[in-house]
Amino acid sequence: MDKSFDEKEALRMLAGKTDLFAELLEMFFCERSKMLEKIEEAIDSYNPNSIRLTAHAMKGPLNTLSASKAGAICNHIEILAEKKEFKDIRKVFTELIEEVAQFEEQAKKYLENASPAPKEKELKYDNSNSRR
Repeated sequence: MDKSFDEKEALRMLAGKTDLFAELLEMFFCERSKMLEKIEEAIDSYNPNSIRLTAHAMKGPLNTLSASKAGAICNHIEILAEKKEFKDIRKVFTELIEEVAQFEEQAKKYLENASPAPKEKELKYDNSNSRR
């Protein structure tokens, strides 16, 4: 299974803040179903403007979370919507659904295994040097 996101790049973009990364992931995963449904409804109703706008809105958070493969798929959907290539949009949309699911699975595993960064106070105090 290919990596769907680059956790090191995501954390670099977020100044190493794993708590912020987790919060942004949670926000994205709460909204992703609505966005995917909106794209699907727009495909079904042959509404290229809605497809393009929703794919664009989804691309931003995906790129922020370093899910660049899914972000690139959203970009591809935008281009196809501009050209009104609905047959191809449906196929690429299926790829987006699969990629977002893979991203979610990998991101959740990463968060489960990520150890919290030490707090500043913990770095300044070392129990091994204390006197009793």
